[in-house]
Amino acid sequence: MYISEESAHQARARLGNVLSEAEFVVYEHPYSFVETDASHFPEELLGVALAFVRDEDVWSALVPTSSPQQEQFIIFGFHFKSDLDNSGLTSQSLSGYRRIDSLWPEFSSWWHL
Repeated sequence: MYISEESAHQARARLGNVLSEAEFVVYEHPYSFVETDASHFPEELLGVALAFVRDEDVWSALVPTSSPQQEQFIIFGFHFKSDLDNSGLTSQSLSGYRRIDSLWPEFSSWWHL
C-alpha cells in the first residue's frame, strides 16, 4: 500500500486538482430505500438497486422512486481519472465540502436541498 508523505497543504492542493479533473454526475431520478425481511435476499431488485444493506432484521435496497410517500434521496457521484492519486479524498471532501461547492455549482444546488 502506498502512503503519501505530503503535508496537509500539499494534500489539499493534490486533491483539489483531482476534483477539478473529475466528472461530477447527478443521477436523474430520486432514490429511496425499500426494506424486505432479512431471511430473504430481494433478488428481484438486483437489476435496479444501486446498493443493498443488511442488518439483523431487514435487507434495505436503494432503488429509483417516484413515490412522494417515500423518503427520497438525490444520488451523485464523481468519476475520477485513473492516473490521478485520489487517496484521502473522502475525508478531505467531507471536512471541506465548500471547496467542492466552488468547483461544481450544480453540487451546491443538490447539497443544500
